[in-house]
Amino acid sequence: MELELIAIAVGLAVAGVIAVCFGIPNIVQGRLLARPLSLDQLKDHVDDLVVVFGTPEPREEIFGRHKRQILWQQTDRQERVSSGRNSYWRTVRSKVKATDFFLHFPDGGKVFVYCEPTEVQDAARRVGGDRGFTSGSYRSLQQTLPLVRNLTVMGLLHLEEEGAAISAHPRHGLFFSPQAPQRAARKELLKGWGLTVAGVLAAASAVALAACGL
Repeated sequence: MELELIAIAVGLAVAGVIAVCFGIPNIVQGRLLARPLSLDQLKDHVDDLVVVFGTPEPREEIFGRHKRQILWQQTDRQERVSSGRNSYWRTVRSKVKATDFFLHFPDGGKVFVYCEPTEVQDAARRVGGDRGFTSGSYRSLQQTLPLVRNLTVMGLLHLEEEGAAISAHPRHGLFFSPQAPQRAARKELLKGWGLTVAGVLAAASAVALAACGL
């Protein structure tokens, strides 16, 4: 019985640490998103992480389901993997359809954005069976960012011959959200604090169980 309690405690402790490790970056990201820059401010942030907000203008027209124009779409083929009593979905291959775009600022001017996001907040999700594989063992997960009126972008600002451009930051990646910056920030902060608090509670429970086991 004591060994079982200790094993559960170790599992809770590991889960708590993982939750905190995932939560803290979301908190940092949320704080960054709350401070979008104007076009005039960009010149002081070359080769730095920036947050901008504006209207996207695609370089080319691409379409998703029902001939709806999109900016980005990723389709993952996933396999169900069993591990003891648990199971999870593992991506076996991915297909991305995207177009780079100009982001027009509300007060005029624009910046070029490479459409290679590492995170898309509030992406439309669609899960379905994969006709090419055995039912139940494989699935298709599709995430889509349609062409929206306004878009929040966080990434690395750099200068090219044709002007300013934004691409993935080495540490923070490239973040897109169809929400305004303040709303996108709130969503990330809520997610981050939720994971962090859950992680701390799990770690506290682990300590209590370990004490009972000893």
